[in-house]
Amino acid sequence: MTRANDQGFADGDVIGVYIVDYNGTLPGTLQASGNRATNLAYTYAEKSNSWTAASDIYWKDNNTPIDIYGYYPEPALHP
Repeated sequence: MTRANDQGFADGDVIGVYIVDYNGTLPGTLQASGNRATNLAYTYAEKSNSWTAASDIYWKDNNTPIDIYGYYPEPALHP
C-alpha cells in the first residue's frame, strides 16, 4: 500500500535499491543477483528524515563508478 503523498514519504516506508558497479568505463549490467546491492531494503524514519539500509554496502574501491536503481513501493523485499 502506497503511503507517500504530496508531502513526501511516511514513517516506515520501504524502498528497494540495486547498486551496479561499472566494468572499467562501461556501465555494468543489472542482474537478478550478484550486484553490489541487490534489492536492498531502505526504511524511512520520519522523525530523523533519514533512510536506513537493511545491511551495510561497501564500495569496490575509490574509483569505480556505480549506477543506482531504486523503486517504490516495494511488492516484497527480501533483506
